[in-house]
This record gives sequence, structure tokens and C-alpha cells, in this order.
Amino acid sequence: MLFDQQQQQDCCSVCLLALDPRGGVPLINPGCCGNSFHFACYNQLLAQANASSIASCPLCRKQFNAPAVQALQQPNQGFQSANASQLANGFSFSPLRLVAVDDPLPSIGASLATTTSATPPTVSWNPAFPTISPTATDLTALLSIKAASYPTPSAGAVPTLGVDLVVCVDVSGSMDGAPLNSVKQTLRYIVTQMTPNDRIALIEFNSDARQLTRFHVGSPDSPNPNITNSINAMNATGGTSIVSACKLALEVMRMREVKNSASGVLLLSDGQDSRSNDYTEFLLQAEEQKIPFYTYGFGVDHDSKLLSQVAGKTGTFTYIPQISVFQEAFAGCLGGIKSTVYKNFQISIKVPSAAVNVKLAAVECSQDVAYENDTAVVKFGDLFAEEQRDIIVKFSFTPATSNRMEIDGDALEHQRLLGVARYSYEDVFSSQNIVHSSPTFSIPIAAQPPVPVNSLVTRQVLRLLAVKQMKLLASAPNRSVETAQAWVQSLQLQIKRLLIESYLLDSRTGFEINLLDESKVPTNIPAEDWPFIVAIVGDVIQSAKLKERGSEATRSAMLTTYSNQRAIYTSSDLAAEGSTSRFQSISGYQNRDSSSVQKSSRRE
Repeated sequence: MLFDQQQQQDCCSVCLLALDPRGGVPLINPGCCGNSFHFACYNQLLAQANASSIASCPLCRKQFNAPAVQALQQPNQGFQSANASQLANGFSFSPLRLVAVDDPLPSIGASLATTTSATPPTVSWNPAFPTISPTATDLTALLSIKAASYPTPSAGAVPTLGVDLVVCVDVSGSMDGAPLNSVKQTLRYIVTQMTPNDRIALIEFNSDARQLTRFHVGSPDSPNPNITNSINAMNATGGTSIVSACKLALEVMRMREVKNSASGVLLLSDGQDSRSNDYTEFLLQAEEQKIPFYTYGFGVDHDSKLLSQVAGKTGTFTYIPQISVFQEAFAGCLGGIKSTVYKNFQISIKVPSAAVNVKLAAVECSQDVAYENDTAVVKFGDLFAEEQRDIIVKFSFTPATSNRMEIDGDALEHQRLLGVARYSYEDVFSSQNIVHSSPTFSIPIAAQPPVPVNSLVTRQVLRLLAVKQMKLLASAPNRSVETAQAWVQSLQLQIKRLLIESYLLDSRTGFEINLLDESKVPTNIPAEDWPFIVAIVGDVIQSAKLKERGSEATRSAMLTTYSNQRAIYTSSDLAAEGSTSRFQSISGYQNRDSSSVQKSSRRE
């Protein structure tokens, strides 16, 4: 078959299929005549050559570069570098990937994906009041999403779904000695906890980033030597380029020909970028690829603000003040990822067309809220088993002319129709896209004496207030002591006014409340609510007063817990040091199923 020059550039001359540099299939340009091949086809040419000869290009008949061929044939050589496009004596690769094909997904008997599907989440509405009066013009409600428990596998099935995990390790000069040695020990441990249905790839970075291994399947009893050797060979030197590691991790994930049900990137750094970098492109790509990043800041000199930005609102940032907790923190995150039940979860909220004179006044959430016409859309990313997400929804409406509402021609006694939620996600077990609608939300219309606000609503209003205040603090880290004190006083007044309104306290009693004394529960505030309130107030005030080294990391870690409603690593020692939030310990975010999976990941 004859090809013109353009056809030669567009097709692989071995398999005659199209060459698409963004199609997920690795390509290689041997550097002889300018034409590229699929990497697998190139390997086929090498395999067909005699042991004593060098394979040649089927187009120009020139022999391939012998040193480069030998490098490619080494099992742990020739992996991609994030800042190099010319490798191995003139060989160029597109897109920046010189690796053998990743390990295929294992087939180990029956799997959860073939034996079950995820139970849909529980979606519930909780109004601020049990009823509204006929003259009411607004109502606040809490919309809660509760993920299902992790399913129990049937006999003979793989106990958990597989995970594709990319681990990025900072090997800059500041990691030399005990920090890097502890990270190496943690990586060896993590490798032994990867089950045969998991895959792991390693990246190291300093002034640039390098992929050390392709995706290898887990082998707890006999870890892959390529992984072990790569860990042992890590050496601390040079500067720090976090952005190189981030971009390379995305590229490694994008180039997978097959994918496990869950995935994530773990990135650890103890420093700051050696030079200014623009993360705009990376953040857009990460959102597009829907790859969660779980970042870890070690010590007091890392860039917690940047690592929090990289984690975004679908991953987490964790502050690691001491090297002794690396292992627990990494293993805990892996356990959480392995308990994923829904991928790309999102929910839309609107007022049904049948509702009479009702408007969606506001939707408040720690995630970004997008509006499409009259519908509010919130994207939560992946949800772990039994996790909960909460949204405050505010409705406005004209007063009812009577206690009897008319809906589609049918009389609905003493009810006002307000909202409906529709949610979608990818079931990690069946890989099916699921769409559900929750029951419509309506509330009885009835005259009633004043009653306290539903405490479930009050708790989430307080949480969102804390998120807002912590973000304000993060934007002004260099405030004076006097400014911090004035801010704390103003915040306490805001919270006291909220409590007076929510729990129907008299003003004098409300303003005299000691918001930091958990032992003295104010009259009219339920005993079960008070620890929650004190924890939030204590965290935000502590966040305002933090000035010592490492305080920005503590604040960022707190904000992660409050914003993402997800637990990060904690221990009694760290809590005593003020390195984690009091709120996390009483929030229930460390769900039972995620915790149990973490424990199963930490085999002693």
C-alpha cells in the first residue's frame, strides 16, 4: 500500500490506524524520518527483530538508535519527565510519555462490579420550622445527602473495588535525612497494603517531576521490584516545582488505556515552589478530568494555601506536623478512596412548575453553586460510603390566601409546595450513570406560636458562617493582634444573635452566653447542640488568633474539614497541639465504613 506524506504522518505504518496524540494511546517518534508509531506497534517491531540486530523503520528503512532501544528494553528505565521533550539521544515522544503499557486490570474471580450496585443515597429536606403561617413570606430549609453504606460482597467476590493511585513525593533538598526516610518507609508500607485489584504509580519531584514507575498491580506478599527499587533510589536534592508534579500526575492518569473504578493522586510536599507558577491550566484540567488530589503539607514551611488550592473541593488538604504520622495519614486516605460509592455526584434544585408564587431565593453551600436558568446545581465530586453533604436552601413566596393550596387542579390541604431535587452520579460498581429525583418538598400551612429553629438547620448555618469567616482570615494573614481581637468580638456577637433568633432566647440571656464553656449549657439550647456550637466557635476563634509558624497550615486543614465535610487525619496528640479542628471530632465525618476500610488497609 502506498502512502503520501500526509497519510504517513496521520497513520501508524504498522497497524495502519490513526495517530491521535490525545487519544490515550502512547506514541513514539524514533527520530529517523519524522513519522510516529503507536508505542505498542513500535515494541512489536523490536520484538520481531533478531536478537543480534537492531530493528529498522518500515518507512525509511533506517535502523533505530541502538542506545535508545536498549534503554527502552530496560524494565525500569525511560519514564517520562515533565519538562523534557527530547530523550534518549534524539528520540522525541508525544505526549511526554516513554513507558511500557501499564499493568492490565486484574481479573480475580467475581468482583463487586459484577455482583452488586450502589444503593442510592438518602436525600432529605429539613425545614427550619415544622409548619408555616398563612402570612409567611419565606422559609429556610436544609437539604441533606447521605451516601449509602459500602455493600457487602457476595461469596467469592473481591472485597473492595480497585483503585488507581498516583503518589507524588517531594524529593527537594529540604526533605533530606529523616523526612525522606520516613516517607520511603511509608511508601513501602502503602505498597504492601495495595490489594491485587489496585494499581499504583510513583512520581518524584524537585525542580522538575519524573515518573518513576508505570501503574503496577498490588502484590501485598511480594511487592513489585520496580516499585521497591524506585522508592529505595529516591534522593533529596534541588528545588521544588509542585506544578510539574501536578501536571505530570494528570498526564499519567489521562494516558491510562483502562481505568479502575476509583482513582486519586496523593501529593506530599514540605516546601514552596522555587519560582512563581501559574496553576490556572492545571486546575482547569483537573476539573475536566475529575481526578481528586489529596495533598499533604509536612512541617511548618510548606505552602498550605497552594496545596489547599490543588486539593480543591473534591480532595482534601492534610497538615502533617511530624514525620511519625505519615503512615497513618496516607493509609487513612487510601481507605477513604477505597470506600467510594458514587463518582461525580451532583444535585440540582429548583421550584416545581406547579408551585404557586414561589421563588428560589438563595442556595448556600461550601461548594460552588452554579445557576442554570431557574435551577441551582452543586457538584460534590466523589462521595465515600456514609458521607453526608448539606445545603441550605432559602425560598421566598407570597402569603397564602387560605390554608388550602391548588396544585394541578387538585386540592392539597394545608400544604405549600416549595422545591424538588434531582441528583445524578456514576455507580462505581456497575459504571452506570444514575439519575434520581427526590420527593417534592412541601410544608404544612398552619397558624402556630413561635417555635425554635430546627437544630439541624442551625448547625449547618453555623458551619457555613465558619467557612466564610475562615476564608476571610486566609485572605488577610498579616492582621495585627488588635485587629484579630476586634474580629473575634464581632464574630461572637454574630453567633449570639443567631442563637437568640434560632433558640428563642431573651436578648439579655443570649448576649451573656459564654460561647467557649462547654460545661455550662444555656437554658433553651438542647444539650446535644451545645458541644457542636462550642467546637465551631473555638475553631474559628483559634483560627483568628494563630500567628506562629505553621498556623496557616492549621487554618487550611480546618477549612478543608469545614468546607468538604470530610475527615482528615487526626490523633489525640495532634488535637492537643491544636493541629486539627475540635469540630471534626464531634462532626461524625469519620464515617464507620470508611474507617473500617482504612483499618483493613493497615494490616499489621
